[in-house]
Amino acid sequence: MKLKHVVSRSRCESCIFCLVFFFLVNFSFPSLLNAAKPQGEADHGPVPAGLLKWPEKGSEYAIIVDKSSQKVLVYRRDKPFEPVKTFNCSTGENEGPKSIKGDRQTPEGIYFFTHTIDKKDLAPIYGTLAIPLNYPNFVDKREGRGGYGIWFHGTNKPLKPHDTNGCITLENGDIDELASYITLNDTPALITSTMEMADPEKVKEEAQAFTDLIERWRIAWEEKDI
Repeated sequence: MKLKHVVSRSRCESCIFCLVFFFLVNFSFPSLLNAAKPQGEADHGPVPAGLLKWPEKGSEYAIIVDKSSQKVLVYRRDKPFEPVKTFNCSTGENEGPKSIKGDRQTPEGIYFFTHTIDKKDLAPIYGTLAIPLNYPNFVDKREGRGGYGIWFHGTNKPLKPHDTNGCITLENGDIDELASYITLNDTPALITSTMEMADPEKVKEEAQAFTDLIERWRIAWEEKDI
Protein backbone atom coordinates (compact mmCIF):
# COMPACT_ATOMS: atom_id res chain seq x y z
CA MET A 1 0.00 0.00 0.00
CA LYS A 2 1.49 3.32 -1.10
CA LEU A 3 0.64 6.42 0.88
CA LYS A 4 1.07 9.96 -0.31
CA HIS A 5 4.03 11.55 1.38
CA VAL A 6 4.02 15.26 2.10
CA VAL A 7 6.89 17.15 3.69
CA SER A 8 6.64 20.89 3.16
CA ARG A 9 6.66 24.10 5.11
CA SER A 10 2.93 24.60 4.68
CA ARG A 11 2.18 21.11 5.96
CA CYS A 12 4.49 21.52 8.93
CA GLU A 13 2.76 24.80 9.77
CA SER A 14 -0.61 23.02 9.56
CA CYS A 15 0.67 20.36 11.97
CA ILE A 16 1.91 22.96 14.44
CA PHE A 17 -1.35 24.92 14.11
CA CYS A 18 -3.47 21.85 14.92
CA LEU A 19 -1.26 20.94 17.88
CA VAL A 20 -1.43 24.49 19.26
CA PHE A 21 -5.22 24.24 19.09
CA PHE A 22 -5.13 20.91 20.91
CA PHE A 23 -2.93 22.38 23.63
CA LEU A 24 -5.20 25.39 24.12
CA VAL A 25 -8.38 23.32 24.17
CA ASN A 26 -7.09 20.76 26.65
CA PHE A 27 -5.22 23.02 28.99
CA SER A 28 -6.90 26.41 28.65
CA PHE A 29 -10.45 25.88 27.40
CA PRO A 30 -11.53 22.34 28.34
CA SER A 31 -15.23 23.23 28.17
CA LEU A 32 -15.19 23.22 24.37
CA LEU A 33 -14.50 19.50 24.18
CA ASN A 34 -17.56 18.97 26.35
CA ALA A 35 -19.78 21.21 24.24
CA ALA A 36 -23.43 20.28 24.51
CA LYS A 37 -25.51 19.14 21.60
CA PRO A 38 -27.65 21.86 20.02
CA GLN A 39 -31.06 22.62 21.50
CA GLY A 40 -32.71 22.85 18.08
CA GLU A 41 -32.23 21.13 14.78
CA ALA A 42 -28.98 22.15 13.08
CA ASP A 43 -28.78 22.20 9.30
CA HIS A 44 -26.81 18.98 9.22
CA GLY A 45 -26.68 17.94 12.85
CA PRO A 46 -23.78 18.01 15.32
CA VAL A 47 -20.15 17.55 14.35
CA PRO A 48 -17.18 16.11 16.28
CA ALA A 49 -15.97 18.77 18.71
CA GLY A 50 -12.41 17.68 18.00
CA LEU A 51 -12.63 19.11 14.48
CA LEU A 52 -12.13 22.64 15.79
CA LYS A 53 -10.28 24.11 12.86
CA TRP A 54 -9.69 22.40 9.56
CA PRO A 55 -6.83 24.12 7.67
CA GLU A 56 -7.86 25.38 4.24
CA LYS A 57 -4.87 23.58 2.74
CA GLY A 58 -3.75 20.09 3.54
CA SER A 59 -5.36 16.71 3.99
CA GLU A 60 -8.93 16.20 2.82
CA TYR A 61 -9.43 13.70 5.62
CA ALA A 62 -9.17 13.53 9.40
CA ILE A 63 -9.18 10.32 11.40
CA ILE A 64 -10.76 10.05 14.85
CA VAL A 65 -10.19 7.16 17.24
CA ASP A 66 -13.01 6.82 19.79
CA LYS A 67 -11.58 4.61 22.50
CA SER A 68 -14.92 4.24 24.30
CA SER A 69 -16.62 2.66 21.27
CA GLN A 70 -13.46 1.06 19.85
CA LYS A 71 -14.03 2.71 16.49
CA VAL A 72 -11.86 4.48 13.92
CA LEU A 73 -13.87 7.08 12.03
CA VAL A 74 -12.76 8.84 8.85
CA TYR A 75 -14.13 12.35 8.22
CA ARG A 76 -13.83 14.40 5.04
CA ARG A 77 -13.36 18.18 4.92
CA ASP A 78 -16.54 18.82 2.91
CA LYS A 79 -18.63 16.36 4.93
CA PRO A 80 -17.86 16.82 8.65
CA PHE A 81 -21.36 15.85 9.80
CA GLU A 82 -20.91 12.10 9.37
CA PRO A 83 -17.97 9.75 8.82
CA VAL A 84 -17.29 8.55 5.32
CA LYS A 85 -15.99 5.30 6.79
CA THR A 86 -16.05 3.56 10.17
CA PHE A 87 -13.81 0.68 11.24
CA ASN A 88 -13.71 -1.51 14.33
CA CYS A 89 -10.46 -1.28 16.26
CA SER A 90 -8.71 -2.33 19.44
CA THR A 91 -6.81 0.06 21.70
CA GLY A 92 -4.80 -0.28 24.90
CA GLU A 93 -5.72 -2.82 27.52
CA ASN A 94 -5.81 -0.14 30.22
CA GLU A 95 -7.96 3.00 30.26
CA GLY A 96 -6.64 6.55 30.23
CA PRO A 97 -4.00 8.34 28.15
CA LYS A 98 -0.53 6.90 27.83
CA SER A 99 1.98 8.34 30.30
CA ILE A 100 4.91 5.91 30.65
CA LYS A 101 6.49 3.03 28.77
CA GLY A 102 4.73 -0.28 29.39
CA ASP A 103 1.48 1.12 30.82
CA ARG A 104 -0.54 -0.57 28.05
CA GLN A 105 -2.48 2.65 27.43
CA THR A 106 -3.23 4.40 24.14
CA PRO A 107 -2.27 8.09 23.88
CA GLU A 108 -4.91 10.80 23.60
CA GLY A 109 -4.31 13.88 21.49
CA ILE A 110 -3.61 14.93 17.91
CA TYR A 111 -0.94 12.99 16.03
CA PHE A 112 0.37 12.56 12.50
CA PHE A 113 1.41 9.49 10.55
CA THR A 114 5.16 9.49 9.94
CA HIS A 115 5.90 6.52 7.64
CA THR A 116 4.73 3.04 6.68
CA ILE A 117 6.09 -0.42 7.41
CA ASP A 118 5.11 -3.08 4.89
CA LYS A 119 4.25 -6.70 5.61
CA LYS A 120 7.67 -8.00 4.56
CA ASP A 121 9.30 -5.96 7.34
CA LEU A 122 6.74 -6.75 10.05
CA ALA A 123 6.42 -9.50 12.61
CA PRO A 124 3.25 -11.56 12.01
CA ILE A 125 1.47 -10.02 15.01
CA TYR A 126 1.31 -6.67 13.17
CA GLY A 127 -0.60 -8.00 10.18
CA THR A 128 -0.17 -6.60 6.68
CA LEU A 129 0.71 -2.98 7.40
CA ALA A 130 1.83 -0.61 10.15
CA ILE A 131 1.69 3.20 10.14
CA PRO A 132 3.55 4.75 13.10
CA LEU A 133 2.43 7.98 14.78
CA ASN A 134 4.58 10.86 16.01
CA TYR A 135 4.02 9.97 19.68
CA PRO A 136 5.22 11.57 21.87
CA ASN A 137 4.45 14.95 20.31
CA PHE A 138 5.54 18.26 21.82
CA VAL A 139 2.45 18.43 24.07
CA ASP A 140 3.21 14.95 25.46
CA LYS A 141 6.83 15.90 26.06
CA ARG A 142 5.79 19.11 27.80
CA GLU A 143 3.53 17.09 30.09
CA GLY A 144 6.28 14.56 30.80
CA ARG A 145 4.61 11.63 29.07
CA GLY A 146 6.90 8.81 27.98
CA GLY A 147 6.90 5.69 25.88
CA TYR A 148 7.15 5.31 22.13
CA GLY A 149 6.23 3.04 19.20
CA ILE A 150 2.51 3.82 18.88
CA TRP A 151 1.26 2.45 15.57
CA PHE A 152 -1.89 1.90 13.61
CA HIS A 153 -1.45 -1.69 12.40
CA GLY A 154 -3.19 -4.85 11.28
CA THR A 155 -3.40 -8.20 13.04
CA ASN A 156 -3.32 -11.89 12.17
CA LYS A 157 -5.56 -12.90 15.07
CA PRO A 158 -9.23 -12.16 15.89
CA LEU A 159 -9.77 -8.50 16.82
CA LYS A 160 -10.74 -8.01 20.47
CA PRO A 161 -11.58 -4.69 22.17
CA HIS A 162 -9.03 -3.15 24.53
CA ASP A 163 -6.45 -5.79 23.71
CA THR A 164 -3.25 -3.95 22.71
CA ASN A 165 -0.14 -2.65 24.39
CA GLY A 166 -1.15 0.88 23.36
CA CYS A 167 -1.33 0.72 19.57
CA ILE A 168 -4.50 1.04 17.48
CA THR A 169 -5.14 -2.31 15.82
CA LEU A 170 -7.51 -2.97 12.90
CA GLU A 171 -8.26 -6.04 10.85
CA ASN A 172 -5.86 -6.45 7.93
CA GLY A 173 -8.37 -5.50 5.25
CA ASP A 174 -9.37 -2.43 7.24
CA ILE A 175 -5.84 -1.11 7.83
CA ASP A 176 -5.17 -1.47 4.11
CA GLU A 177 -8.34 0.50 3.30
CA LEU A 178 -7.65 3.12 5.99
CA ALA A 179 -4.25 3.75 4.42
CA SER A 180 -5.95 5.04 1.28
CA TYR A 181 -7.24 8.03 3.26
CA ILE A 182 -3.86 8.92 4.80
CA THR A 183 -1.28 11.39 3.58
CA LEU A 184 1.89 11.05 5.63
CA ASN A 185 2.81 14.02 7.84
CA ASP A 186 -0.47 15.69 6.86
CA THR A 187 -3.57 13.67 7.80
CA PRO A 188 -4.31 14.17 11.52
CA ALA A 189 -5.30 11.34 13.84
CA LEU A 190 -7.37 12.58 16.78
CA ILE A 191 -7.41 10.01 19.58
CA THR A 192 -9.98 10.61 22.31
CA SER A 193 -11.39 8.71 25.27
CA THR A 194 -14.95 9.53 24.12
CA MET A 195 -15.87 11.43 20.98
CA GLU A 196 -17.91 14.50 21.87
CA MET A 197 -20.35 16.05 19.41
CA ALA A 198 -21.08 19.77 19.20
CA ASP A 199 -23.33 22.29 17.48
CA PRO A 200 -21.47 23.23 14.26
CA GLU A 201 -22.31 26.92 14.72
CA LYS A 202 -20.86 26.86 18.22
CA VAL A 203 -17.74 25.12 16.93
CA LYS A 204 -17.44 27.70 14.14
CA GLU A 205 -17.78 30.65 16.52
CA GLU A 206 -15.35 29.31 19.08
CA ALA A 207 -12.89 28.20 16.39
CA GLN A 208 -12.88 31.77 15.07
CA ALA A 209 -12.23 33.04 18.59
CA PHE A 210 -9.27 30.66 18.82
CA THR A 211 -8.03 31.79 15.41
CA ASP A 212 -8.12 35.42 16.53
CA LEU A 213 -6.30 34.52 19.73
CA ILE A 214 -3.57 32.65 17.86
CA GLU A 215 -3.16 35.54 15.42
CA ARG A 216 -2.77 38.04 18.27
CA TRP A 217 -0.22 35.73 19.86
CA ARG A 218 1.67 35.41 16.56
CA ILE A 219 1.82 39.18 16.07
CA ALA A 220 2.96 39.72 19.64
CA TRP A 221 5.65 37.06 19.18
CA GLU A 222 6.94 38.69 15.99
CA GLU A 223 7.01 42.12 17.67
CA LYS A 224 8.64 40.65 20.80
CA ASP A 225 5.77 42.05 22.86
CA ILE A 226 5.97 39.98 26.02
